[in-house]
Amino acid sequence: MKAPFPERDCGPRALARNAVSTNTNHTLEVAHLISDVDVPTLLLWGGDDVLVSTEWADRIAADLPNAEQEYLDDAYHWVMQNRPEAYRTALEGFLD
Repeated sequence: MKAPFPERDCGPRALARNAVSTNTNHTLEVAHLISDVDVPTLLLWGGDDVLVSTEWADRIAADLPNAEQEYLDDAYHWVMQNRPEAYRTALEGFLD
């Protein structure tokens, strides 16, 4: 998401704006194929996300054969920014 944007247009606010403006048409075109993704998948979700609720994580996990979910309390939509240490710990645990 960051690559196409110039260096001067960086930081959390710019990243959030750019991500929100992402067109979902392409992801919706392949949504029916999600159950074919047969690799270990971690859904690391902000427990307090108000943009995309945890119900979406539940829905995605139900469609993915090898998904595990982890919700981080006191994290919102940008989990990596809200809880960087907890995010790293969870990701390292998943990748071990």
